[in-house]
Amino acid sequence: MIEESRRVKSDIKYFKRPDRKEVRKEMENLYHGWIIAKNFPYRGSHYDNVKLELFRWNTKKINYSTKEFKEVIDGYDRRKKRDAFMAEEAVKELFTMTEIEQISAFMKDNYDEDLKFRKANFPYSSNVMGFGAYPVGGGLDFYCFYAEKDYPLSFEIAGLFDMANESIILKKRKRSKTKRKSLTK
Repeated sequence: MIEESRRVKSDIKYFKRPDRKEVRKEMENLYHGWIIAKNFPYRGSHYDNVKLELFRWNTKKINYSTKEFKEVIDGYDRRKKRDAFMAEEAVKELFTMTEIEQISAFMKDNYDEDLKFRKANFPYSSNVMGFGAYPVGGGLDFYCFYAEKDYPLSFEIAGLFDMANESIILKKRKRSKTKRKSLTK
């Protein structure tokens, strides 16, 4: 009994505080990604060339310090809680190069879509907000890749898209609920 409890205790992995130099280096190399979807399904119709701005959905696991946020957000003031929170979330939604490579492989394998990306243009303004903070409705919506069955990535991604200026390429036909009469007797 004692042997077993020791074994279980030794299997526990303790949280290692990240090296701040590594975190700063990571923050200097954050990327924004997007795809241009072909034949994108939305509310019963299909659309061509829809841009989905990709972003990290759950940012709670990312912990940057106030000093690190000050380096990438112009006019950052932690005392202005709402503004600081929005700007922090905009930074946390970005991806590292390793994550960009994983997303690129995921998009190619599952959707046959090419990921486009660019380095984040820091410093961000202190009044910036991330894609996850956008109010959706009326054609502006999220596509949650992480909610799909057998989602393979270790972090959650979603895409923000705007259907306001898109044109339908293929409309789904609705079937009649009544049975058709046979033309033959």
